[in-house]
Amino acid sequence: MSQPKSGIGSRFSIESHLLSTRSADASKAIDRERGVGACLWTLRHPLSHNSEAVQRFVSRLSRIREIEPAVTAIDSFGVDPSGVAYVVMPPLDGATVDSGNLEAAEAERRFVSCVKLIERVHAAGIVCGDLCASSFLVGRGGETRFVGVMGSFDTEAAATAMLPPMETLHFVSPEQRAGAGIETASDVFALGVLGYKLLTGAFPYPAGSEMFTGEFNPEQIKPVSAFTPFAPVWAEEVLMRCLNANPAVRYSNAGEILRAIAEVRHQVEAGQRAPAQTAASAGVRSG
Repeated sequence: MSQPKSGIGSRFSIESHLLSTRSADASKAIDRERGVGACLWTLRHPLSHNSEAVQRFVSRLSRIREIEPAVTAIDSFGVDPSGVAYVVMPPLDGATVDSGNLEAAEAERRFVSCVKLIERVHAAGIVCGDLCASSFLVGRGGETRFVGVMGSFDTEAAATAMLPPMETLHFVSPEQRAGAGIETASDVFALGVLGYKLLTGAFPYPAGSEMFTGEFNPEQIKPVSAFTPFAPVWAEEVLMRCLNANPAVRYSNAGEILRAIAEVRHQVEAGQRAPAQTAASAGVRSG
C-alpha cells in the first residue's frame, strides 16, 4: 500500500503491509506524534467529501465500537481531507485464523469463535460485506479477534475499477459477483467458505478466473468428509447451507448458524439422527 502524502499519511509512518480484505489494507505503522506502534487500516478507494459513503462509514465504525462486549479494539477512525477512510487499532499480534496445519477440533473451535464474533456484529444491525480469512486473527493465547472492520462499500469500490487481492475473492457471494448489494446472507456465505477452508484446507469453489466464469453448483463441492475422517457432525449440513448459491436458502445471519450447529449436535447426542461422518464414509476421497 502506498503511503498518502497528506492527511492520515502525514501522521503515520508505514513500515509494512500486514493484511488485506476486499475493500481495505492493514499496515504496520508508527504514530509519529506519540511515537508508538499501531495497525492502520485504510480503505482502498477514496470517499467523496460530505457524501453518504462518509456518513455510512462513520456510522458503521461508531456502532462497531459500541458493541458490548467489544468485538475488536479501535483506537480511532475517520476520513481525512483527501477522502481516505481509516481505522487505527493497536498493533496486531497473532496470525490469520486459517494459519497452520489445523486438526479438526481446533478448526471447529476457530470457526465457531469467528461466527460468535459476527453474531454480535449482525445483532447490532451491521453487515460486514468483505469477510475473509484476513478478517480474523488468532492470538498467541488462542483467542480469536475480529480485525476486518472496514466494510465493502461496493458502489464506491466499483467506481475505482481496482481489483481486490485474489485470495479474498473466494469469499465473495454469487449475488455480490452479480452486482447485488451486500446483506447478512452474503456474510453467511463468506463464513461458510471460511469454515470449509478451516476444516479442509481447500476452497469449495474453483480458483482464478473460473470463480467468475463458472457456475456456483453446490453439488460439485467435495464433502468435508472427503478431506478428514474427523469432521464435526454438523459440518456437511451447516456449511452446505451457508454455501448455497441462493441467499434466500442460506441462514439469514451468523446467529442462525450457531443455532443450527447446536441443534445438529443436540440431535446427534440424543440419538435422533446418525452423525454425518460414519465409519463407512470416513475413508472416501482424500483432498
